[in-house]
Amino acid sequence: MLRNLVDGGFPGPIYPVNPNAAQVCGLAAERELLRICREAGMRLVGPNCIGVVNTVTSLDASFLPRCPEPGRLGLMSQSGAVAVALLKRARKLGLGVSSFVSVGNKADVSGNDLLEYWEDDPATGVVAIYLESFGSPRRFGRIARRISAAGAPAPRRPMARRPTAAHLLACGRRGGPADRSARRA
Repeated sequence: MLRNLVDGGFPGPIYPVNPNAAQVCGLAAERELLRICREAGMRLVGPNCIGVVNTVTSLDASFLPRCPEPGRLGLMSQSGAVAVALLKRARKLGLGVSSFVSVGNKADVSGNDLLEYWEDDPATGVVAIYLESFGSPRRFGRIARRISAAGAPAPRRPMARRPTAAHLLACGRRGGPADRSARRA
């Protein structure tokens, strides 16, 4: 597809996504895009993501098949496929979304950045994150403990009857794997 854009004479700027290459098909790649954003004083979400939604401001800059309903859930996913599944599940459970961010490659904006944003966001009462990697696990642990100590409300649903939900609840409980990981951080 990239070769078709280049060979076809597409007149706009093209920034291929490849975190390990300076150039792809003769075009500046991800690092160059990040440099341009930093010089302009702006942050970069992604690349290689499905976008950003903020239901409070009616912003839908995403490739989602359907904009989430407004609500109090702040949701971040590193995987686009997982994001779509989580948003679909949230809709089924009646959980509305304050904001959603798909971070993709996390060239700039990270899960830690979003946790800090949601910590101060009055429209967000619950945060859910799907990460495939941690850039700074200790920082993540500090932020997560701080947010958790603030007593953010958690949605209450009769989910523990299903094995997956029971596993997720066990992982997040005091003394569970997530809690032990946060204590080490």
